[in-house]
Amino acid sequence: ASLIYGSSATGGVVNVFDGRIAERLPTAPLSGNFTARGGTVTDELNGSGELSGLLGQNLAFHVSGLRRTTDNVTIPGFALVNPEPGDEAETLENSQLETTRGAVGISLVDDIGFIGIAVSGYDSEYGIPAELELEEEEEEGGEEEEGGVAIDLQQRRFDFAAGIRPGGPFFQEITARLGVTDYEHDELEGDEIGTSFFNNQWDARVEARHRLSENFTGVFGVQGGVRDLAAIGAEAFIPENETVNFAVFAVEQLTVGQWSLEAGGRFEYLEATNEATGFSTDFTDFSISLGAALRATDEVTLAASVNRSVKFPTAEELFSDGAHIATQKKGHTSKKGPAQCSGRTPKY
Repeated sequence: ASLIYGSSATGGVVNVFDGRIAERLPTAPLSGNFTARGGTVTDELNGSGELSGLLGQNLAFHVSGLRRTTDNVTIPGFALVNPEPGDEAETLENSQLETTRGAVGISLVDDIGFIGIAVSGYDSEYGIPAELELEEEEEEGGEEEEGGVAIDLQQRRFDFAAGIRPGGPFFQEITARLGVTDYEHDELEGDEIGTSFFNNQWDARVEARHRLSENFTGVFGVQGGVRDLAAIGAEAFIPENETVNFAVFAVEQLTVGQWSLEAGGRFEYLEATNEATGFSTDFTDFSISLGAALRATDEVTLAASVNRSVKFPTAEELFSDGAHIATQKKGHTSKKGPAQCSGRTPKY
């Protein structure tokens, strides 16, 4: 079933229902929960809550939010991989965190289907507890940077979902989903912005769940999306790029007596373009999974499966070129701008 969502998750997927867009009417006019937490190892304060309910007869809503702050992590000894004498520490410096998250959703639901939208936001600022001695060019008069590196990120997301339940002998449910994400983060070197990253993308999918007979069920559909990634600053180790992907998938299950048979397939296409040079590369391949289970007794089931899974490279894997604290690679990148990739062997 993981082939419905991607080609590389042979170990399965985590199916998260956030409840922002209700697909069925809530069982109560108003329900919710609130949580407050504290932690001593980081002086953590964490508060969250959500409310769901009805606005009228067929209109469902959802509101949720979270606020979390932590200080540096308390540790019993050394904070460095290769410590020097006297490097013992009581805290892991620059490991603090501050996060705020919120979401609002509303949907119209009845017996034959649903349609709804949701908007959400996620802001976080956290430190990177890493020691990296960057090589400085003495002739440029470079001075050692003070203060740790921190990440200040913001994400805004819009979601749309709709579904219809035809109620006929073949189709059980047909759903369509669209997600649009606007993400950016700044790498702070002290109080100054060193490098900024921008990731704007949309992803859409349509899937149909069907029942050919009482023992033969399945799902098939299509998925596609576009991702634009850019980095600006002194350590912009990846050029501006665009990734386009498209997939067709199907998973079918047949039950015959004590046997349960399952087959899944996913055809996927991906094209990545380096906007700085115009270089483009594409990938096309199949992922296939076959499985069978025999319920020998009420207590014993025998199962076997075989999978062929394909993972396409991401834009970061294809076009990244240059030093950066994320890779613990020494040496600043050129101040002329982001690295350029023109079709040479990509660095994974």
